Amino acid sequence: MKTRLRSGGHAPPSFVLGVAALALAPALRADPLPVHTPTRAQPRGLSTDERLAVAEAVAEVLRGATTEVLGAADTRSRVETLNPDALACDAPTCCPTISTPLHARSVVLVQQQELRHRRLHLTVRVVNLRGEVTASNEIEEPVADRAEAVALARLAARPIADALRSTPATPAVTPTPDQPPPLAPPPTPAVAPTVQPPITVMPTVQYRVETYRRRSLAVLGAGLAAAGVTGITLGAMSLARDGGVARALPAEGVNEVYVSRTRDYIFVGAGAAATAAGVYFLVDGLRQRQRTVRISNFNVTGSSVSLTVEGRF
Repeated sequence: MKTRLRSGGHAPPSFVLGVAALALAPALRADPLPVHTPTRAQPRGLSTDERLAVAEAVAEVLRGATTEVLGAADTRSRVETLNPDALACDAPTCCPTISTPLHARSVVLVQQQELRHRRLHLTVRVVNLRGEVTASNEIEEPVADRAEAVALARLAARPIADALRSTPATPAVTPTPDQPPPLAPPPTPAVAPTVQPPITVMPTVQYRVETYRRRSLAVLGAGLAAAGVTGITLGAMSLARDGGVARALPAEGVNEVYVSRTRDYIFVGAGAAATAAGVYFLVDGLRQRQRTVRISNFNVTGSSVSLTVEGRF
């Protein structure tokens, strides 16, 4: 039997709904991985555009390791429509307010903090639906402009991409109406394991900030200050005795009078300069400084072996 549609007619509503369902089926089945960064206004720090640019760099790196990565700008626009209060989320415990309305499998939280002396501290975390952190990486480096901040974000996202690549997602299989559900495999008898458990090597790169003082500079400053005080003391004593009687000569009827020389003025001037330089070096040497220390850990599970390599730059 043939069915004809008259020209200018409309397709049946059931036909239109079927086509729309087929077109939206992949989007409905997809579980996105949104990249979120807090975009609330702060008294001092990165602007909203700079924060989104850094988070977009993280999303670009993660797209090479997993699918359905939702960029920071798209995540912000969707969350602003569904749950605007979640835009200020800056902790793993509040990430379910983002993953629930977006139907996401996890959330990549990018925390950004601008420190003094134009240093940027980045923390990239993967948070599951229960608010638990499954992968994390922190990095801190001085940045001069947005390009260096974006490059630092790509560097921080690489370990996260490696972690996502090593644990791929396994989507559930939903039976279609035309296809019966798959049969469950027959149970297999339990067999006692006869081999050793596999050895898993998990490389992680971490950064920490340590405080130190330049003790050699402080010792040099103390020495200069001591020498300067000594020179000032000798010169001042000689200038104070200028015109005074050194000793009397009764036989000759004269008195020896002490006269200050150019050497005494040089002692006072050089001593003052050395004291000022020594105090400056002493204070600068005792001042607390910070430097970033890179730590590379290789933890081997299954054989109880751990190797730690530490470097400074």
